[in-house]
Amino acid sequence: GHMKLAAAARPIGKELHQIIADTIINRDLVKSEQKWVVGKMESLEKLRNVASVVTTPQEQEIIREAAESINEIILVYEREILPLIHAGGTVPGKLSVIDAQLDRCLIEIDLAMQEVTQSMSEKNNQAKQEYGAVLKHTHYFGLVISLVGILAVISSIILVTRQIVGPIDEMT
Repeated sequence: GHMKLAAAARPIGKELHQIIADTIINRDLVKSEQKWVVGKMESLEKLRNVASVVTTPQEQEIIREAAESINEIILVYEREILPLIHAGGTVPGKLSVIDAQLDRCLIEIDLAMQEVTQSMSEKNNQAKQEYGAVLKHTHYFGLVISLVGILAVISSIILVTRQIVGPIDEMT
């Protein structure tokens, strides 16, 4: 489950960047605003979900850095890009500089999510090996208990048989 969560969180910044690109290209602010609100909430929620399952301080720091990058993307879009679009700014001008800044944030988010996914994958493999060892130990333990049980039953049968057969032999 954790691996699926981390994998689902990997495209967080890319989803927001796609919305921003659509806004810049299409200039359909009504549609873009609706997508932005939903995309922003989903991205932050995915990151919170990943943050809730990471355990090591290193992973928590990586998630914190990714959160900072997402928040930077949100601030750049809402405080810089939208006002430029409203003012009629063109892509080759200030928007291209801002887009380069967003690309840097996307790279940071992608690297952070790769590290978290890798860390969770390593934990998964370790847990799988531990589970295999426990399962193997459980099989051997079950076999030993079964053999002890069988020996106890055979011993009980022999004792009971002697106690029943002994008096019958005397009577005979």
